[in-house]
Amino acid sequence: MMHYQWIRFPVAVSALIVMTASGCASVPRPDAALAKSDAAVKQAIEVGARTHAPLLLREAEKKLNQARVETENKDYKKASLLTEQVQLDAELAQVTTLATKAQMSVDELNQSIKILRKEMGLSP
Repeated sequence: MMHYQWIRFPVAVSALIVMTASGCASVPRPDAALAKSDAAVKQAIEVGARTHAPLLLREAEKKLNQARVETENKDYKKASLLTEQVQLDAELAQVTTLATKAQMSVDELNQSIKILRKEMGLSP
């Protein structure tokens, strides 16, 4: 009876090792996600996030660099999670930038209206 238990233990340990190894292998290399994240950061830069949302953009760039490092270290799960965060951070930087620019346009229009009213002799 004792011999049977000693056989089950190595089988159980082997099964656990195989399951752990296959769990790690199931996360693919996130090359497409890295490319998408890189494009999101570039798009945020193009709309002016470096000026209007620098902290958000810097955070996205930092996470993108970390995702690249994790990919090189073959920690694909962590790299994938970081790429998701990069895309969200870059999108937030882009939206913040567009909102800031829109508010600046509204402020300019209001100033122009104020000047026109003054020239026409109308009180605001």
